[in-house]
Amino acid sequence: MKVNFFTKFHRNEGSSPVMDILSDIKNGRYADPVTNLQKAMKKGEQASAEAIKKSLPAFTLSATYSARRVDTGIIHYNGVLILDIDKLEANKLKEVKEKAIAIPHTLFCFRSPGGKGLKIGVLPHVSHPVEPENHRKTFQVVQQYYEELLDIQVDPSGKDIGRLCFVSYDPELYINPLHAAFLRGETDACLSELPLMDSLPPINKKLSIARKQTTRRMKYEEGNRNNYLFHFANNCNRLGLPAHEVIAYSQQQFPELSDDERLGAIHSAYRHKGEHALQTEQAEDKSISILERIEQHLEERYKLRYNIVTHRVEYKRKSSNQTHKSMNDRAENSIWRELVKKGIKCKQHELNAVLYSDFCTTYDPFVTYFNSLPKWDGQTDHIAHLADTVTTTKQDLWHRCFRKWLVAMVACATQEDKENHTVLILKSEQGKGKTSWCTHLIPPELKEYRYSGALNPYSKDSLITLSECIFVNFDELGSLSTREMNKLKELITKGVVRERLPYGRNPETLIRRASCAGSVNDEQVFEDLTGSRRFLCFEALKIDYMAPVDYQNVYSQAVTLLKSGFQYWLSEPEIQEINSNNEDFRIRTPEEELLFTYIRKPEQKDEKKMFLTASEILRHMCLKSSMQITKRGTMTISTTLKKHGFRYSQARKGRIFEVVVLTEDVIEEEQKSNSKPPHTQGTQGVIGFSS
Repeated sequence: MKVNFFTKFHRNEGSSPVMDILSDIKNGRYADPVTNLQKAMKKGEQASAEAIKKSLPAFTLSATYSARRVDTGIIHYNGVLILDIDKLEANKLKEVKEKAIAIPHTLFCFRSPGGKGLKIGVLPHVSHPVEPENHRKTFQVVQQYYEELLDIQVDPSGKDIGRLCFVSYDPELYINPLHAAFLRGETDACLSELPLMDSLPPINKKLSIARKQTTRRMKYEEGNRNNYLFHFANNCNRLGLPAHEVIAYSQQQFPELSDDERLGAIHSAYRHKGEHALQTEQAEDKSISILERIEQHLEERYKLRYNIVTHRVEYKRKSSNQTHKSMNDRAENSIWRELVKKGIKCKQHELNAVLYSDFCTTYDPFVTYFNSLPKWDGQTDHIAHLADTVTTTKQDLWHRCFRKWLVAMVACATQEDKENHTVLILKSEQGKGKTSWCTHLIPPELKEYRYSGALNPYSKDSLITLSECIFVNFDELGSLSTREMNKLKELITKGVVRERLPYGRNPETLIRRASCAGSVNDEQVFEDLTGSRRFLCFEALKIDYMAPVDYQNVYSQAVTLLKSGFQYWLSEPEIQEINSNNEDFRIRTPEEELLFTYIRKPEQKDEKKMFLTASEILRHMCLKSSMQITKRGTMTISTTLKKHGFRYSQARKGRIFEVVVLTEDVIEEEQKSNSKPPHTQGTQGVIGFSS
């Protein structure tokens, strides 16, 4: 059997055979830090002890994980549990260990690194399926079973599948020979020889309840032993237990008291005949809190999970074949009615507190979907087949950009520190199917996580949408103002945002998961002279939006490319190519359009060369036209000249450019000849990039 080995709480060092770890614990591999930890505890140096403990490696007995210890990252569920018992004195520790190793379900047992507790590995044999969704239920059965037999409380933290167990040093570490082959991974679990753990005899169950009730109010310790036994016997009397059963139990469990002391306390309690059997098992044990009863009811009837994308609880009845649904007010109120009708008098806010706690396992729909895909065959280019359903004016570039964008979408949806900084944009006439094709990119299993429509760059809801959706399809980007377009560019590059969710009490860090696409009917979309590399723009000649999409194989290929290190981000040469391609989609300002009507780039040793600032060039243009001199116009002139390779230098009056101002005759001749604008001369060729 393999387990995951973790350092520094969260660093997954991969899987290891559990027998190797147990062997290291027994043979002293961690003896030095464990000894130092125990010395620090004896000296009362809590901070030092805590630091040493945190430095110890730990392992996850119940499951192995691909990365983080979250339910969606489980690779294999081992179906075994770890029990933690703390704060035991030396003599009590020895007694509890002897009892623990006598229980046939015990896999192994060793001292905790602090030296005052025990770690017990358990192979559960219960009447329900031992599966991840039943882990808490299984733990509760095992916890009650061991508490009954060990007569001591078990730490409830083991209810979490990803519970870490710190390594230790114990030369007397025990491994149950009955299960050694199972621990080595040589055989399956030997359950046939183990008794069911959830079938305790009724008397034992009531004794356990009475013991919990009493321990909840007081301790069994020197100076209080008689009083403890008296209250314990009172609880047994109210539960309807026969006095002789309590006497027999007390002889085993309370040997520190004499026979006379035990009999006196029990007989005194049982004199209250009117209280006998007053407490039913339904009202049972007030040590079972309202919280525990709510959890028991939910575990019996529902499969619950917390969707970390939508921040909502999802539920399904165990008796139903329907899929999980998002928990709404009506569903939550219905569950509350069930609880009240069952006699569990809880308030609605108590039910809500349980639902929105770690009681519900976490669920990531994107990671779950992509992990469920079949393996790509490594040959068929399914992404290319999907790209071919759109014919563009630059088909090769379209193929390469679409592949990068699709792989980036998978990365953005599944990896916290990755964002898709590009937006796929299709331009065509109305009615060609742009929006429909984009919508069909998302598999049916994830359709509720897509959004089509306008996205307000200034709205908090838009930021939340980028976290709760895998895909956002912008309608008509051309309708956005320049300011809104710039804000949108800022929005799509965000990695995380801090916002308070609707009905939430505190701001939360929301991870960006959405990738974006859009459509336009007008060719000219951008004004940004410095380039629009965030946008992958293509003119679509034909769109087959009715073509079926092989979602599983398309995304399986994308996942494989991502895991193999495929470069889905743009390199510098690729950015140049994208900027060049986007020129056809850019709105040019009047200053930019008229600039090359009045000036040109000087030739070598050009006698007509002049040295002018951008403002001087704009002033000359304004004298020849109806334009006005503005700060933005000056900036446009400067940016355009630099973009087209005009030489410049710094002078006292500012940055000056080398230009040739055209005469009226030349301008008139150019306009008559309908020749190409001078700014097209000497432009660089397109730089390609590989897929």
